[in-house]
Amino acid sequence: MVNFAEKYYNELDRVDSEEESDSNDFIEFKDEFGRNRVLPKDEYEKYIADKEQNKNDDINLSKEQSLNEIEKESVEDDSIDNLGPRFYDESKEIRTKGISYYKFSLNPEERAKQQEELEVMRKQTRLRREMAERQKAERKRRIEARLANAQKRKQMSKSFADELPIDPDEENEMDNISILQKLTGEYLNNQ
Repeated sequence: MVNFAEKYYNELDRVDSEEESDSNDFIEFKDEFGRNRVLPKDEYEKYIADKEQNKNDDINLSKEQSLNEIEKESVEDDSIDNLGPRFYDESKEIRTKGISYYKFSLNPEERAKQQEELEVMRKQTRLRREMAERQKAERKRRIEARLANAQKRKQMSKSFADELPIDPDEENEMDNISILQKLTGEYLNNQ
């Protein structure tokens, strides 16, 4: 049979003894920010090694930075000498352009030619829009005139029907129909 309680106490004693032996291996020191830190001896050694490596990297970086600054200055001097018209360059931007985006050339002569062509197209578009508006207005005017004529004819036929000498009490409707046909025929012939 297994005695779990005894096993548990033996395990606790063993952990306590390990902690006591490890407590002697801790080192207390101040880091670069002035804080008091406590690390095990092996981690402290890694910390010191990393710190030394970072110092060496900083020295190498400062040399590289000075070289980069010298290169930048020489490039800036060259760019100052080559001053000319500067135009928008879309390749330097990371974004999606809209549908109305027009890519102009970076060459000044070609760019001017493209802008002139664009201006001509804009004027043509304006003329076509104005022509379409005029045609639309003319079409609307004709439709309104036709509607006015149709209403006038409708009113005339209504007033003409009101003036007819038709007697609703008469038994012979065929006479009334023939009178209407004769009168409308005369009316249409007069028009």
